[in-house]
Amino acid sequence: MLVVGDFASNNYVGRLIGTASVAGTFVPNTNVIAFNGRDGVRVEGNARQNSIAYNSIFNNAGLALNLGSDGATANDPGDSDTGPNGLQNFPVLDTAITDGATTSIQGVLNSKPNSQYTIQFFSSPACGESGKAQGKVWLSENVVTTDASGNVTINAGLPAGITPGHVITATATLTDPLSDPDWISTSEFSPCQIVEGIGASPPSQLLNISTRLRVLSGENVLIGGFIITGTDAKKVIIRGIGPSLAQFFNGTLDDPVLELYQGNTLIDGNNDWKTNEAAIAATGIPPGHDLESAIVRTLNPGAYTAILRSNNNVPGIGLVEAYDLDQAADSKLANISTRGFVDSGDNVMIGGFIIGNSGGGGATVVVRAIGPVLGNFGIAGALQDPTLDLVDANGMVLRSNDNWTNGQPTELEALGLPPGDERESALVQTLAPGNYTAIVRGAGDTTGVGLVEVYNVE
Repeated sequence: MLVVGDFASNNYVGRLIGTASVAGTFVPNTNVIAFNGRDGVRVEGNARQNSIAYNSIFNNAGLALNLGSDGATANDPGDSDTGPNGLQNFPVLDTAITDGATTSIQGVLNSKPNSQYTIQFFSSPACGESGKAQGKVWLSENVVTTDASGNVTINAGLPAGITPGHVITATATLTDPLSDPDWISTSEFSPCQIVEGIGASPPSQLLNISTRLRVLSGENVLIGGFIITGTDAKKVIIRGIGPSLAQFFNGTLDDPVLELYQGNTLIDGNNDWKTNEAAIAATGIPPGHDLESAIVRTLNPGAYTAILRSNNNVPGIGLVEAYDLDQAADSKLANISTRGFVDSGDNVMIGGFIIGNSGGGGATVVVRAIGPVLGNFGIAGALQDPTLDLVDANGMVLRSNDNWTNGQPTELEALGLPPGDERESALVQTLAPGNYTAIVRGAGDTTGVGLVEVYNVE
């Protein structure tokens, strides 16, 4: 058994592969790469054709497997980028479900067209700091072949039960054709996917959404919507933030005003939260500036809209948030959305959401970036080609999409949530409890009115 590193703190990479090309396979889990102060394995320079397989890699301070020395490398469409191991794209896992005897895994790989890949699966007790798990136990492997667009669906049945709450991760290794300069090059580990047990833990639920963008006037104010489902009324706080953002951004909204609607009926409003200081402070999350706004309400199941405007018609960067204050109620925030003007640079649409720990089993969400169909509702200047990135709390892009029909059309259609225009973007992902961000941009830095939506579907 090879153990690289030790239990003491060190400042080393476990296995560094430089400009030379090496390849090989190993007996599963006999090579242990652990307790290093940096990455477990790092491939640098022009090194290619490095098969990194069957290892047990865990408890390293950096990535389990790093292509380059600049941290996690995002996937690119068609895997056309170059670098160490060809910067091979990693798989993206959607679900991992166990019944105690077997574990079913589903996911996708986008890489080179019409090519064969070996997908290796690993389990770990928890996700690594980077959002990519350290693959402690090698489980199994599947051989898949991409289509002419470079896509392939991953369906794996593992003859072993994995403890619910543990995570699964995977690597992809190009195994065909032999003439490819990146043959047998292995990817970085995928983002971790929490294992859900059938009949074990109930699904977690959405606790919060917050969306930041530049608040203009007219139809281009910031409009946040949410739907409460279930039987019980739910206590929520909605906040309109502006001046507090000045420590992070220039040109913030200096005096936000907040309105809450049910249908077309205004049911509450606030300008300067201290006019209702006692109730808002009692939630433990009051705004950080006197000119910011907040509303605390107990709402029956139904659809609601929060609108954030400028009190003095001066545009600026603003943030609208809705928090679930009553997780025990037999109801949940099942759908949360925000509409506004998607600009470029720092003024793209950035929607954050929190998945709570109450269920413990993770939550499956559909995230959508909508643009062209808004024109059907009389909204002028709709964003014509929105793109979507789903990012975890560590800044790791978990999944991206530009045009939903090029991503997970089967899953979206089965859930009844495909966007209405093929230029719009959407993705399906099962997520562990934590903080996540959906970023909506216009392809080619185009601008326009867009809508980001998060549906809690399981």
